[in-house]
Amino acid sequence: PAYNYGWQPHYLLNEPVRVSAGSTVRVIGALDNSVSNPTNPDPSLEIKFGLNSWEEMFTGYFTYHPALD
Repeated sequence: PAYNYGWQPHYLLNEPVRVSAGSTVRVIGALDNSVSNPTNPDPSLEIKFGLNSWEEMFTGYFTYHPALD
């Protein structure tokens, strides 16, 4: 597979978001395994999670900084 690490964008918010202690952060994503995706090597394959480079590793992560006030 020709994975491109540029597909792992890190989005920066224009304004910080205050998250209260005990809050839950949900991450939602979508995979395009269709024939419309020109970089998809095989649309007939079922996408599954795995730790190998040819498997899907969708992971939600974020960076935070404690509030100063």
